[in-house]
Amino acid sequence: MAIVKALDPNTFHLSKPFWIVTLSSGLCCLLMATYAPMSVPQFLGPLGRFVTEFGLKFPNVCSYLVMFVVIAHGLEALYTIKVCSDLKLNMVTTCKWTLQTMLWGFASLMQLVKLRSHEKKD
Repeated sequence: MAIVKALDPNTFHLSKPFWIVTLSSGLCCLLMATYAPMSVPQFLGPLGRFVTEFGLKFPNVCSYLVMFVVIAHGLEALYTIKVCSDLKLNMVTTCKWTLQTMLWGFASLMQLVKLRSHEKKD
């Protein structure tokens, strides 16, 4: 019989910097393309031109993408609350995980799911 090692109720890991920078930049580009395509900084070179053109030519697609991202991250955040409850994490830690998942989605959720799988193995 395996000994179950309890997880610290304060366990929180910030997402990896690569994911924070990449996903934040992508979300900013999407929001600028949707709500202010002419304000995209052109020092971004081809990416800036692409975001501007995409926002001007396909505003409906941009709006639908924003709605999809908000809904997907919202559902991931709800699942995060369930996983935190299963892991018996405290309220402050659950709020941290939920906020992080709302901002960076799967990058945060995968870390939490990995914690749950490690807890089950121990």
